[in-house]
Parts: sequence; structure tokens; C-alpha cells
Amino acid sequence: MVDQLKINVSNNDSLNESNMSHYILTGSRNLLRILDVGLIVPELVATTIDGNIFKISPSELSSIKNIDGYPKVPVLLEINGNTCEDNYLPVSSIKAVHFNNSEAVHDFTSRGFENLPLGLFSILASPDLFIDGYSLSKPVRLSKIDREGLKERYRHIDVYAGGVFWLISNVSTVAKLKDLFERLSKIVKPDQICELLLDESIGMSGGSESDYSYAAYNSYLNLLGEHDLDEGWVRLDLITELESRLTEDTKSSEVIRGWFDYSKKVISHERELQKLTDENQIILRAILLHLLNPDLVSLNRVVESPLKHGALVVKLAKLLAATRIGFAPLTAKDKEEAPGSYFLISDLMAAVLNEARLDSSCLELNYIDDVEKPFCQVGWRGFSIANIAIDESKFNAEEIEESVDEYKPGRASIEDFVLAAKSLEKFEEPIYSQEGINLVLKKQFAQGLPRKCIFELRQVNHSGNWMFSTRLLDLSLKSHTAKLTMKRLQAVLIYQTSQSSNFRFELHHKVSFNACVEVGSKEQAITALIDDAISKLVASHLWMKKTL
Repeated sequence: MVDQLKINVSNNDSLNESNMSHYILTGSRNLLRILDVGLIVPELVATTIDGNIFKISPSELSSIKNIDGYPKVPVLLEINGNTCEDNYLPVSSIKAVHFNNSEAVHDFTSRGFENLPLGLFSILASPDLFIDGYSLSKPVRLSKIDREGLKERYRHIDVYAGGVFWLISNVSTVAKLKDLFERLSKIVKPDQICELLLDESIGMSGGSESDYSYAAYNSYLNLLGEHDLDEGWVRLDLITELESRLTEDTKSSEVIRGWFDYSKKVISHERELQKLTDENQIILRAILLHLLNPDLVSLNRVVESPLKHGALVVKLAKLLAATRIGFAPLTAKDKEEAPGSYFLISDLMAAVLNEARLDSSCLELNYIDDVEKPFCQVGWRGFSIANIAIDESKFNAEEIEESVDEYKPGRASIEDFVLAAKSLEKFEEPIYSQEGINLVLKKQFAQGLPRKCIFELRQVNHSGNWMFSTRLLDLSLKSHTAKLTMKRLQAVLIYQTSQSSNFRFELHHKVSFNACVEVGSKEQAITALIDDAISKLVASHLWMKKTL
């Protein structure tokens, strides 16, 4: 278990409180909803009297126990300072999830929640953040969960997000992926996500459907957005409700009238379901197939059925099934296997709720010239979305590079760091360890540092980035443990807030107190990354020595 002191600021070395990490108070039950839906919303966290999320600066932490509704199992979400102006926050803004003791962490993480991608978050026991102190200067309240209110406000966007997650998971070419992201980056309202799903469906159907079919499909998407999974799936009631939502002009069209008549008879077992081919009316046939088979498991069985429905009909029905399920109910396995998609959807939903645009600069496309099969490595904020194979027989080299924006290097290996460290000529020979390498500064560069001062380098599993760390105190020694008084821990917090966003302290109970710097994983400017990280760690040693 890691007890971690972690308060970071954006890339600004001045102590600017607007750029510092801030904290948001919630409870362990509310945290379940935050992590499965992928959003920090006012209804699930402490808010001010005007309904805005209460972002707690490091200097205000001593007041949190005076918040009205302070939970039995309190949780502090540490967030990036540059998101503090928004009232809907993506979970990608969470730098760490802090509980007030290790027992609470163990209880939360050992339950095996089906929908929570806990492996994507740093969940820590940080008792020093939960301290008694001053009263609040303004009324703040953490309300109890209003499940019905949450469904009413966010079910629509969660449903549409489920459809987008499926689209991203099933993109087959880089060109289609880039087109999808370009369109996602223009969305600023929830209804525009619905329009995107409609447009994608039109594309799947070949764009040859009637306007009446598109109207029926759009109404069906909205119906899915309002339908709660707990309500069951009564097919005849749903198709009747769909019919009532269409205009008289649409309902009276020959195509729609004939489809409703046939579909109701199939649902009522008055007629046998015929093979649903891809020849025409693909959208209407996909709606019927989905009404009969509302989940992806059922539709996967349909593929093996003797009827052999059209591939496009089945594909579009699967999009509808993914949309009906939504984003929150997806399994932890689905979310953790495509962490980039999870954080992307979270960013999209938060941006739309804030009436802002998705920051498409977070998309990463890297061409990997694999010996057996070249592919495009797709990521979001350093997290993997997918690897898309590139068919070299269809492109020349220049076209392949253009299809991924530009030729970009892959992720740096441990050997790349070893070579870069040697080129700096300030380290002894790097020593390989089980997790990475250990670096030791040459004597002329190690003045003022403890004897046997080691700088460890290892890869961070969840992001693929690299972490430099150095031990400041050996907590297996009582004399070192005694140095971590409350006064000095407060000084540690203040020091950490004055550093750049990739710096933090880590407290490993009864093992060590470390300083850490996380760096990127690309093969660019590794020498500069090493130099910068080591400089920060050396500075932390000198500061610690001065403080103690």
C-alpha cells in the first residue's frame, strides 16, 4: 500500500494557487457512480450553495470536516488545477483518489465492482489530507445520492456515449478514425452526439434510405436514451411508443406503415421473421433486429443463426445495442482494455456538458513499422485506444505516413534511456534492475547528496510513461521515521505544490519516503527529459536536507 502525498501544479514553477492541484470531497458510494459513468458532476460531490463543485485548495483542506453531509467514508479527488473553472469534470482530470486510511482503501478495492476500472486510477491512503481545523467561510454541502435525478439528467448522454464507445472500438481504418475524431471535436451539445450516431448509421446503410427511415431511426435513438435498463424490454410496448413519436406524414408513408405492420406481427409471433438482407431498408431492418435482440450477446448468437441476416443490418443493430446499454454499465474489463477510449468518452461528455469542444490535440497516432505487419498505434492522453493494422499493399510509404498525420516515433525503450543517460556523461555505468535501471551521479555532480544516492527509472504500467524516483528517507530506520513530523509533512505538501505537475512525493509505509518525476514515453528529447527529471530530484534532496 502506498500512502502518497501528491499535490501538483501545472507547468509553472511559481506558487500560483489557480494552477495548483485542487481537491473535491465525495464519499465512497458516490465514487462508485463517478468512476463507472466517467464523470465528476455536482450531484455526486460537495458543492457550494449555488450548485457549483467546491474545489478545495491545499490551504483549505483543514476545513473539509466541517462540510455539511461529510460522509462516513470520505474521499478526496485530487484534480488538475487547470480544470477548476469547469463544473463538469472528466475522470481524466483525477490525479489520485485519496481515502483517509488504508482499511478504507482495502475495503473499496477488494469488492470487485463489475463496472469500475480501478486499475486506471491511483487509489491511495492519505490520512494527512483529512485533518481537523478551521470552519468554512461559505456554506458547502455534500448531498445524498438522488438516483432518479441522476438518471433523468444524465441517462441520455450516457446512452449516446455508449454508442460512440462502440464506434471507436470498431473503427477499421486510420482514415475512418480521423474522420470520426474530427466530427467528435465539433460537438458541443448532447443532441449532436445523437446526430453523429445517426450520420454513422446512414453511412453504414450506404446512404440510400428514405428520409422517413432516418426520422424513425432518430426517434428510436431518443427512445433508447429515455429507456432505463431496469424497466425491462417489452418489445410491443417499445415499437408502439416509437410509432407514437413519429409525425403523421412519416407514419403514413408506405415504407414506414408496411414496416410497422410487419414488425408488430413478428414481435407478436403472428409471422415468422424472414432473413433481413442488406438489399434495402437496412436501418428499419436493424431496428427490428435490435428490438428482437436488445443486447450484444443476443446479436452475437444471431450471427450464427440459420437465417444469416445481412452483415450491415447486424452491424447497425449492434450499434443500437451498445447505445441502449450506455457507457456506465460497460464492464471494468471493457474499460481497462481500452483505457484511451474510456478517458476519451469521459472528456467528450464533460466537454459537451460544459458546452465546450473536445480537445482533439490529446489524440495520438503513431506509425509502428513492425517487421511482420505495420500498424497505427492510437492513443488518447498517453492511454491506448487500439492498434489499427495498415495494409501496405494499398498504400505507398508516403500515403501510409500521411494517413497517420505524420511519421511519429514509437515509445521509448529502456535501452533508449540507457543510451541517453550515457550521452550526458554525468552518471556512472547504469545498473539494470528487475523493473528498469538505477542511475548514480558521478562524484563531481553529487555534491550535497546522501551517500549511495540512487535514481531509479521504471515504467508506469497504466500509461506507458516512465517514472524517475529517489529515496529521501529510509522508513525502516526509526531515526528517519521520526523525522516525518506533522510540521514537516505540511512543509512537504507546500513544497510539492510549488513544483511542476509531473513531480510528487510518495510515502511507502514503513519502507521509504520518495520523490518522483513522471516523464513521457516518446522517443523524442530523452536526454532533456532525463536531465530535467534528475535536476528536480536533486533539488528535492537538497531541500529535504535543509528542511530536516
